[in-house]
Amino acid sequence: MPVTNLQVAQFLGVRSHKTKYYYQLENDILGGSNLIVTGLPASGKTTLMMQLAAGVSFDGHKLVCQNITKEKADFIVRRLNGDKALVFIDDFANDLDAFNNLSKQKNIRLAGFERDYNYEIVSHKIDKRNYKRIDITTLDDKDIQEVFNRIPIEVRNGTLSQPQEDEMSPSLFELIQMNTTIPKLKDRFAEVIRQLESSKPILVDILVMLSYVHSCRTPVSFDMLMSFLRDTTSDYKEIYQLLQELGQMVADYGGTAIEINDNQDYFMPRSTLIAEAIMGQVPSRILRRVIKTFHNEVSPYRIFRYDIFRMKAYDSGLMAHAFPEWQEGYKFYETVYYYIDHSAYSRQQGALYLAKMQQYREAFIWIDEALIRTKHKVFSIRNSHAIILFKANIDKEGSNPTVRETLDHSMKILSECYDADQRKLYHALVFGDQAIKYYVKFRDNKSQEYLQTSLKWLTEEESKGFRRQAIQRLLKETKRLLVSL
Repeated sequence: MPVTNLQVAQFLGVRSHKTKYYYQLENDILGGSNLIVTGLPASGKTTLMMQLAAGVSFDGHKLVCQNITKEKADFIVRRLNGDKALVFIDDFANDLDAFNNLSKQKNIRLAGFERDYNYEIVSHKIDKRNYKRIDITTLDDKDIQEVFNRIPIEVRNGTLSQPQEDEMSPSLFELIQMNTTIPKLKDRFAEVIRQLESSKPILVDILVMLSYVHSCRTPVSFDMLMSFLRDTTSDYKEIYQLLQELGQMVADYGGTAIEINDNQDYFMPRSTLIAEAIMGQVPSRILRRVIKTFHNEVSPYRIFRYDIFRMKAYDSGLMAHAFPEWQEGYKFYETVYYYIDHSAYSRQQGALYLAKMQQYREAFIWIDEALIRTKHKVFSIRNSHAIILFKANIDKEGSNPTVRETLDHSMKILSECYDADQRKLYHALVFGDQAIKYYVKFRDNKSQEYLQTSLKWLTEEESKGFRRQAIQRLLKETKRLLVSL
């Protein structure tokens, strides 16, 4: 039987060598620090968390939680009753009230794990004086060699492959992808989707639905499955049989997110890597079918932690893939706004979608609605307004003074957002991308000033410990343009 990347990852999970980050975090925990650990997807955060939970010596209780809620945090505090505890929380950004509540307890030492971009979104709500933050994305030379040595020889490349000198050091999964001879995970699941679609389309719909909901950071309840499949079957035994036919690609979810009094079953894809591979390879027509069926049949009241689900559920980038014909995407967002999620956020995502489809007239109508509903006080929506202004004008004739005035207005909005909002990286990245495009168009003193401002902001954000590839890319291009002046 062929070995998959997932099996390689499992092999490393069983016999994983402890990277430098293990010993760094172990020392910090023993020294009494609360920790925030961030990294890219598949950088080994959860594996590292479980290693620490198993290996760190601690005179007290050790607890491991995922998707913790405020109610669960209160329950933990009551049950401890003052006893000392070391609490590890995966995906802690899902409920900051819970995380912050635990951090205030003198008897609790806390270690939260989260993807770097999810942390960035909520970091302004965390008192950083109470934590040490460590990003574990990149591996050093010693760890790279050790991980390479542990890849099974039958699938390992003959020699170690690493990024070029001007590229960032690899994450754990990137290293595995670069140094195995087996097909890449995304390619394997593209074939899985094709096979299921040709043999039994309902199975691919279930698999994509599970992956979609998982990408929104919540599990699928049996009630949700029953609703999703109501036009196919109402027989619960048949639903379980369909899940069984998907085999090891589907797993029971037993995380701490489930309410104590909820006795129904919950499901998820086998792993985040599988879910991301499926979402990255699913054809538009299948994703569109699944998205439409899901939102037509599954009420928000049936969705576990809808407050978390909605943050990703209507993402404009995802819907641009699902609805390449803008009229159909327009209808979808209209349905969402009027019947599912009547919020400024759904209007914002709809406006960004329409801008991606180059339907700027409709995009401006919707983003203006979102701005009015929030009284121009929500910085993320103002940021989206600036993006749409820029996209709608950057390719127009530059000699038109109205065009340049509008582009400058977009940059001004982003500058105001950067100055006033605590989530500065969010605005610095958009400003930096637009500054490069602005310079390429005009190549004058004003455009140079934008590049200088971008360089300053991105350098400041990088110095705070953010290691996102987007920062590195923008910094590299900005410096290149400034040197060429």
